[in-house]
Amino acid sequence: MRLEIDGEPALDDPTPEDVRRTLLRLTPSRPTWAVLDLGVNYYIQTKILEDEQFVVEYRDGGPDRHYKADGSQLQDPVVDAFLDYHANGNHWRTAFEWLRVEIS
Repeated sequence: MRLEIDGEPALDDPTPEDVRRTLLRLTPSRPTWAVLDLGVNYYIQTKILEDEQFVVEYRDGGPDRHYKADGSQLQDPVVDAFLDYHANGNHWRTAFEWLRVEIS
């Protein structure tokens, strides 16, 4: 598992506290995004917007398995989803309404 954050070195084998702390540091001015990566084409990612809400996406394999949460999200549910993903849980899958992203 790997945690990447905008403009900083990636962190291998992050703890849940590393994930939480990273997400709480995101701001519209920078760092603006984070990715929790399980491996090639398996990740959850988020970006903070100017209104301090978040866009959340995940990929679960190939390009036809890329999804985006419908609308923007508040910080707490995003942190909860990332922590559940980190724990190999399934709650993150139902935390948002996911829409398939067309990748061209």
